[in-house]
Amino acid sequence: MNDVTSLGARLRARRRELGWTQEELAERAGLSADIISRVERGARKSYRWSTIVSMSKAMDIDPGDMVGKGNHISQTGAASVLAVRDAIYDPSLLPGLPSETTGEPATPAELWADVERSYGAYFSGEFGVLASELPAMLAHARATQAAEGRRAAAPSLAHTYQLAACMLVHVGKTDAALAATERAITVAQDDADQWRAATLYGTYAWVLLHAARYDDGIRLATGVADTITPAMNPKADPRQLTAWGGLMMHSAVLAGAAGRRDDADEYLAAARAGGALMQSDRHDYWVSFGPSQVAVQTAHIHTATESPEIALVEGSCPSTTCGPAADPACPAPAERGRFSADAPPGRPGIADHGASQVDRWPRVVPASAVRRLPGGGPAVGPSPRTRGPAQAVHCL
Repeated sequence: MNDVTSLGARLRARRRELGWTQEELAERAGLSADIISRVERGARKSYRWSTIVSMSKAMDIDPGDMVGKGNHISQTGAASVLAVRDAIYDPSLLPGLPSETTGEPATPAELWADVERSYGAYFSGEFGVLASELPAMLAHARATQAAEGRRAAAPSLAHTYQLAACMLVHVGKTDAALAATERAITVAQDDADQWRAATLYGTYAWVLLHAARYDDGIRLATGVADTITPAMNPKADPRQLTAWGGLMMHSAVLAGAAGRRDDADEYLAAARAGGALMQSDRHDYWVSFGPSQVAVQTAHIHTATESPEIALVEGSCPSTTCGPAADPACPAPAERGRFSADAPPGRPGIADHGASQVDRWPRVVPASAVRRLPGGGPAVGPSPRTRGPAQAVHCL
């Protein structure tokens, strides 16, 4: 049974459990009965993410459950997604209870080295390795926090929780991912770096994206961005620009996913203004921001919202050296490939609106390799392995 057939079977089973006809579900979801019938029969290879969200919300189930997100990681040693979840929901962390630490303290430098290595595993798609390491990493960081003080362990512990959230989203445990990100934000309040916590709010908005809570995510990302808006001049702290710009791009992606293209354009314009102050992209707190990252997201959002002709014009890389000898400011080859490969099913892609312009960006990623949700919608979020547009917004 393939992903599309499984989607149809899950839809049919839930609809029958509720005692609804296809027509009743269609009315509640704001869709046509023909669409419901097509999904249940697996008549198409893919469907819009917005369609899946509408059906899921009408039936009061998580969109991730609808498309069959789950634990598909390869087992590596003692790897266990449930062990990571249990480390997040550790009862000993409840307020008012004696603090319990089961790990051995480490130096802040050792903790940070573990975090950097684990981010490498995440971006390589090695979730099995990550699942086997995260519980112990959290234990060591908590023990270091108890031994050395909250501030000493704050950066590493916050990012370890963030890594857990990233992985949990990819295995369909969105609720646990929200809890992990909340812990990361709480820990980051003890950090001397005032911009780190802002980027973690961006992670929370990214998780809300995967939960199809678009309006909540937009309110969060724009609200935090408003509190750290930088001075729009070349003397602005580049880390502040990265944190703020990442939040604006989160807002744009969320607005695009919600079908609010005008709002997405507004947030992209703000991010573009900030990116213009930077000579090249920066990578702070595992957030990438700069001119080419804004271009990547612009192309991605306008392609997803069925405006590939706008994606070509507004999403063009700002660097004049893009091409075979592209400078580091340009999108990575895999990101450029996403532009031409990531068109909505049955809709014209960018290549159909200007092949001559697309040809200067190598098509290095075949359509079959583009990461898509089982329901067919583009996966707007961090993309391990390809490190596509999602990574432009956040590590997740």
